[in-house]
Amino acid sequence: MTISQPALFHQFQHLVHAIDPQLADCMHLASGGLPDLGSAVSDVDVAVVHDDVNAVRSVLDVIAPASSEDDDEDDETGVTETHRDAQSVVYLVHGFPRPVNVYISSSEVDAMRAVVHRRIELALNAQFPTLASMAVALKKWSGVGTEEAWYRVLELGETFPVTDKDKTPWFAAMLDEKAVLDAARRQDAWARTYLARQLPKAHAATF
Repeated sequence: MTISQPALFHQFQHLVHAIDPQLADCMHLASGGLPDLGSAVSDVDVAVVHDDVNAVRSVLDVIAPASSEDDDEDDETGVTETHRDAQSVVYLVHGFPRPVNVYISSSEVDAMRAVVHRRIELALNAQFPTLASMAVALKKWSGVGTEEAWYRVLELGETFPVTDKDKTPWFAAMLDEKAVLDAARRQDAWARTYLARQLPKAHAATF
């Protein structure tokens, strides 16, 4: 069985801590809150608040396994830069049982957005299991990401401001914890009333 995202994150953080304890303290698990889909193995996303990208990269180069433990056919090792902009850099660390994406930003607000997403999504999973099963099904059969799956299940609509042209409506919407949980309560009441029956066409079209 593949190691869980939280367990692998703690293993990864422990390796970093052995080299740079302060850097390890800046790391946060930022993976989406929905579970793996069958045999598909989700990435481990790590958010790092740090102002020295090169220092982080040097530590990642040390801890990257010399041989691959990936369950897929990717036998690459080492560290690959997959994204860079004025505010952030993303590195893919190969060789672990799951791909590990390390998102580094000097802005705490920027780096912690995915962490906020995860916290809200875990709360949704715990409080609204029926809606969570709907989000999992939508993610599985449509191929959308976790944030978009919840955005559509909760029918949040495009009512949230998107200040970054690279961000999606669901990225912004899933940061508003009160609005998300309020929408979940409304949808959960509908789901518990109608899910055992045939879905009304207006709602079925959403999926």
